[in-house]
Amino acid sequence: MVVAGTALVVALSGTAVAAVIISSPSQLGKNVVTGKKIKKNAVTSKKVKDKSLLARDFKDGQLPAGAKGDKGDPGTSIFAESIPSGQSVKGVWGGRFATPTVNTYRNDLRVPFPVAAPAGLTDAQVSFPVGTAHVAASEEDATCTGTADAPTAPGGKVCIYVDAQTSNVTALAGSQIDGENSEQSKLGWTFQFISTGAANGTTVARGTWAYTAP
Repeated sequence: MVVAGTALVVALSGTAVAAVIISSPSQLGKNVVTGKKIKKNAVTSKKVKDKSLLARDFKDGQLPAGAKGDKGDPGTSIFAESIPSGQSVKGVWGGRFATPTVNTYRNDLRVPFPVAAPAGLTDAQVSFPVGTAHVAASEEDATCTGTADAPTAPGGKVCIYVDAQTSNVTALAGSQIDGENSEQSKLGWTFQFISTGAANGTTVARGTWAYTAP
């Protein structure tokens, strides 16, 4: 009777153990299996889904370099021998000029290209848009269709755009440098302006320009 009672106590207070078989990853909770719990070399190629890894999953230098690509087209260098055909260059001209005494002043200033033009310029190839104030009709060119903020020029020409000029300016003009089609005329152009100055005064004549190589 004592033995039977003891067996009953053990049966009522015993520990039950059940085995659970994991058949799908979805049965595992998030972060249950950590890196420390995975046996070294347990994950082999067969256990990794094809095309599931990305380049960022590998350390730098572990992936082989790809095949060498095709050679690209030559770029445009500022150090080229001359401005390439069809390429446009742009810049600014002028500024503020002193008029120390009451007088008439003529200013001739050279404006350089960043690199030589492929051909020299003539006077007719340096012009202003039609309707520019204080510019003679012979200095205007209807093919200069840009603006001071967005200067443009057709092939082989310099187009000069006025951004500001004071009321004492009486004439504006542009020309080639050192003779038509000369070597120096490949290097830039000249603008001239005439103004009537007051004592200790100033004159403003400024703007932008564009040139497109023929």
